[in-house]
Amino acid sequence: MIRTGRLAVLALALMAVWSIWWLRHLQTAPPPETAATTHRIDYTMEKFEVTAMDVAGKPQYHLQAEHMMHYADDDSSEFTQPRIEYIDKNSTSLRFEGERGWMAAKGDEIRLLGEVRIEGFAKQPFKLLTRDVSFKPATSVAETDAKAELTSAGLRVSTVGMRVNIDQQRVQFLSKVHGRYDAASH
Repeated sequence: MIRTGRLAVLALALMAVWSIWWLRHLQTAPPPETAATTHRIDYTMEKFEVTAMDVAGKPQYHLQAEHMMHYADDDSSEFTQPRIEYIDKNSTSLRFEGERGWMAAKGDEIRLLGEVRIEGFAKQPFKLLTRDVSFKPATSVAETDAKAELTSAGLRVSTVGMRVNIDQQRVQFLSKVHGRYDAASH
């Protein structure tokens, strides 16, 4: 009877030691790889500049950034202080500046994040201040769902959401539009 009790105590002690080892192993085991852990930078550039050409071989836009980070897993890039100069069919330019930026793998979408400033159109120059702009070079469209304020020769318009069609030199205000025109300053 004493022998059976000792075996039971020994078995419990072994199970306790094994349980402690197993818990420590679980706590120190590396987590399984997720998209967040596999999204790693494969190269970076300082004072980054690139000029993208259209299908006819003419410059479409020029992108500059203080710092660029490229990700191998999805071929995307991120930028700090990006600046884009877009040249439309009429050789009119539109300039974008943002705090941060992101570009899809094939360059079909560029997002300017944080505060964004847009200036342009030689015929009717304007300045537009907003946040988080999505720019699609193939369609020449830039848009945001954020608040925006446009100023141009005596005109001040505030809106929530806007779309700029660069080739058509058209700005569309999407909602909660308020404007003021001062004819004397024009």
